[in-house]
Amino acid sequence: MSKFNLAIAVGLQNAFGQRIIKGIKNYSTLHPEWSLCIVQPDLLKDPGFVARNHIDGIVLHLDNDALHSAVTSCGRPFVNVSNRAYGVEVTTVTSDDYAIGDMVAHYFLNRGYRNFAFLASKRKLSFSQRCDGFKATVEKKGWFFREHWVEKPTPTDYYDESERSRLLQFLEKLPRPCALMTSSDRYGSYLVDFCCEHGFLVPEDFAIMSVDNDELKCTICKVPLSSVLPGVEMIGFRAAKTLNDLAKKEITPGGRIHIPPVQIIERASTEHFSVADINLADTLQMLYQNLENLHGVEDIARKLNVSRRTLERRWQKELGGSPLTELRKLRLRKAKELLLNTRMPCKEVASHVGLPDNRSLTMLFQQLEGTTPSGFRKVSLPNPGNP
Repeated sequence: MSKFNLAIAVGLQNAFGQRIIKGIKNYSTLHPEWSLCIVQPDLLKDPGFVARNHIDGIVLHLDNDALHSAVTSCGRPFVNVSNRAYGVEVTTVTSDDYAIGDMVAHYFLNRGYRNFAFLASKRKLSFSQRCDGFKATVEKKGWFFREHWVEKPTPTDYYDESERSRLLQFLEKLPRPCALMTSSDRYGSYLVDFCCEHGFLVPEDFAIMSVDNDELKCTICKVPLSSVLPGVEMIGFRAAKTLNDLAKKEITPGGRIHIPPVQIIERASTEHFSVADINLADTLQMLYQNLENLHGVEDIARKLNVSRRTLERRWQKELGGSPLTELRKLRLRKAKELLLNTRMPCKEVASHVGLPDNRSLTMLFQQLEGTTPSGFRKVSLPNPGNP
């Protein structure tokens, strides 16, 4: 078994790069012949670096033309993990950013919101795709939507006084309550503090959701920030597998693999329901906070002292759909969180989401996901048992 030297060129200063490396490491346990080395991306621009260091393959965050030119000409297989457009010849494994926007939109729609806005710290492909997914889902329902983009060229120019003035004017014109999606945790944490500084209530005026789930950025702001956890470890895992396939010439270079988001991590910035009907607000609160003790819509109606028909009529009028549909979706989401974040057996997962047994949980997954709970866990978790 010949040795295979893999160079990993991703930033270590943020959660994204660290999770990419963790995913690659998980895959590498399947290949004892692999040797992993973290390198600075700029080193790859040295024409002799790859050969001198006996590098056999590269996984990198490709973000500029000089680096693209260097790795293309080095004669080694490589896989890109950035969401940059470099043409079909570059093999890319990246986040499904459109799906992230769609996920956030559905989250807020289920909480009764009718006013939405997307805010971004700069224009780049991944942020644009998040905006597109968010916007399409909202506008399909016919609800209010606005977007705000920082006009300056660098990521932190939103601190510029003119940009702060533009942002304040934008927020002041939005109808409230309003659901805001931001491009990333960096801008989301800034936006939370900006809103608090200017007298807006979070989440009562503006419920705010960001992307990346960087623990530090999400908890350092004045109101802890809810955030989407992208499938970054799975991106690293799939990038390593794809590189292995390229090295063995089992596939040809090119194409993009999109990895769906894992889940929404809820914090205080979205702890609000935009529903005027008190019974519906109580119902939503009960669903989100007492799921394991709710056994059906009749049970919910009884606890609220209304008839099932009354509850369903009010739900349809205010939110669309039905309480049963929402109950099933919440059970599925909670079950996914438990399957991904714990080693809990499926029978216990069923109990924690208000289902009587594993069979009921399996039926729920098959109807809504087209798979089983154990199948979902196997596919979603990047580990040596999931090649």
